[in-house]
Amino acid sequence: NNATRKSAYQLHSAIKKSSFIVSFIVIAKYSAFLTPVVNILQKKSIDMVNVCEHMDRIEELFTSDRNEAERITAEILEKAEYFAEELDIELTLPRVTERQTLRANPPASNASEYWRRTIVIPYLDSVISSMKTRFSPEHRPLFELSSIHPACMIKKREDGVLTYHGKHCQIL
Repeated sequence: NNATRKSAYQLHSAIKKSSFIVSFIVIAKYSAFLTPVVNILQKKSIDMVNVCEHMDRIEELFTSDRNEAERITAEILEKAEYFAEELDIELTLPRVTERQTLRANPPASNASEYWRRTIVIPYLDSVISSMKTRFSPEHRPLFELSSIHPACMIKKREDGVLTYHGKHCQIL
């Protein structure tokens, strides 16, 4: 089939690009931290307060990595070079021109700086921003309302129930 052949060729060509390899490694690295949370969020009974606390720790980790972007980029490029070598692909930078408006074109003196500015930092900024939006402190009182569900109340000790009751009476 001609359409399948074209599609396969396009995928094969994309996979052999340096930007794909670096992006793939970045996404794999940080998705590994988010996968357990995604699995928990898909369950029937969720303790959203614990999920929010866990997301705070993940956000701190991502922010720390964002602040140490040079070190993180070096680790990522080391893995990218390993994969490129295994696949017999040469890691190269995309062609950069002085004036370019349709894709990332930051001034960079070396490969590490280029990948840091075009992939690592924007990806981390995007994920951190999304986490802050979805798990912001403004949402905490709403997430804590789930603790007044009878199934959660049974698990709490009596003094814990009274504490939750006091908090939620203020919210309502």
